[in-house]
Amino acid sequence: MGVVHATLRETPDAPEMRPRRRLHVEVVAVARGARRGGVDRPLLVEVEEWGRARGAEQVVLTVWEGNSAAER
Repeated sequence: MGVVHATLRETPDAPEMRPRRRLHVEVVAVARGARRGGVDRPLLVEVEEWGRARGAEQVVLTVWEGNSAAER
């Protein structure tokens, strides 16, 4: 009913930045008939646990401006 794609990224090697591993959620997709039904929440919880188990200190989710469904 849904899928999440996420990647682990390291802070760029720059003296002004604190080294940190982040989990970047790239895609959250839910089947049309299952949208607005809470399917995304358990997917995001699972991917966050996956990232934290691999050392992620932060989770980053970006929504494209104009994607009103995702912004809600």
